[in-house]
Amino acid sequence: MTGIAVPEFLKKFKDEKRRGRVNRCLQSLQKRGNYSLILFEDFQESTTKLSLIKERLGNTVGENLTPRDLFETYAFSFISNAHAMIDSLGFAIFLIFEDLKFENEDKEIVELMEDRVTLNGTLADAISFTYPQHQEFADSLNLFLRDKGYQLLKKLSNLQKHIYLPIIHNHVTHLCIEISSSKNKQMDLNDFLKMIHNDTILKLFNLYRMLEQINLADKEEGEISGEIDLESSK
Repeated sequence: MTGIAVPEFLKKFKDEKRRGRVNRCLQSLQKRGNYSLILFEDFQESTTKLSLIKERLGNTVGENLTPRDLFETYAFSFISNAHAMIDSLGFAIFLIFEDLKFENEDKEIVELMEDRVTLNGTLADAISFTYPQHQEFADSLNLFLRDKGYQLLKKLSNLQKHIYLPIIHNHVTHLCIEISSSKNKQMDLNDFLKMIHNDTILKLFNLYRMLEQINLADKEEGEISGEIDLESSK
């Protein structure tokens, strides 16, 4: 999984509390990237053709678990974890770009509050409004938000978190997950997880790479220098 140069990145921030919060967000992003790899590989191992046949036959794994228990656990955990990665980066962006404001529908200039932060169009709008010199990053953020993988991930994550677990259909040769129960719309589950793992998550880390290059000196006082005690900032 793509790594994060967290210690180097933190040298941008003089304020210890702010540095510590950014550090925790980025450490979470790094850890969840590793979890994503583990869950993806576990899902692959639990969905061999033999495993899917055993699931259709009603076989068990151990005393009480079924093959379905395994692949559903890995699939739903992967989806939740991937969406949480996006939330972690969104909050890190909020902390990195201080004092974000945006113009609401009533043309009022309002502050972006911490409890309302997520990786969405409002965050991109606030960066554009408050930091017009970083419009390129805001545009890249909006481009990510239009990504097909991200859109599907968001839909499935919200569905399984707030409403119900989507149905996974075992067609023996492959699995399909329902993305719309009202229209009986399904998609290949393995293809979806591969898209998130191989493309969407990499695009997320590319956003982080852009953050590494952003100069925030105009919001800091004085020069940034000295060593950082990472233990105290966790």
